[in-house]
Amino acid sequence: MTKAMLMVAVLRGAASRPLTRREQQLLGPMVTRSSNKAGREVYKHVGDLGLSAVASAARMRHFLPVGALFEARITAADQARFFLRIDRLVPKRHRDYARALLAGIIGPQRWGIAPVAARRHFTAFFKAGWRKGLVHQAALLERGGRRIALAVLTSGEPTVAYGRVTLAGIAARILDQEGDRDDRDAHQSEQQL
Repeated sequence: MTKAMLMVAVLRGAASRPLTRREQQLLGPMVTRSSNKAGREVYKHVGDLGLSAVASAARMRHFLPVGALFEARITAADQARFFLRIDRLVPKRHRDYARALLAGIIGPQRWGIAPVAARRHFTAFFKAGWRKGLVHQAALLERGGRRIALAVLTSGEPTVAYGRVTLAGIAARILDQEGDRDDRDAHQSEQQL
């Protein structure tokens, strides 16, 4: 999920200009197909200072860079804060581009939160991360003017597939509660009429 933060750092750095061809060549694969090679290249330019600046702007409370791209310390609450504020973090001239990347994650990586959200008619802007024992995902979900930020970080998963199922299960429970709340709100509105 640090790749989403790297994307924001690059876009903030290009606030007053169009993106270069090279920036686009790196950001696209880094976000949509989670290219580690592109992520490392972007990290060389952004560094821990750039990530920390994004974390500060997003009001993340516990983000801790440690000098290695995939080892930064994050919390689910901080990732939810980041995704809830992502539109404000990205300069207006690059906002549509950022949203397109986060909505354009390739099919094989659209697991966990994204398909659960899609079945409930949410548009998902998300990023995931995984490696042995760790599976996590953060998303901004939008539907009918409602915005929900959701982040799930797991550890100790026996397999990545198990972690993906865990993420989907948690997302389903949370979004079902949101649906129940929508139903209650609609029922109360009908009673008031």
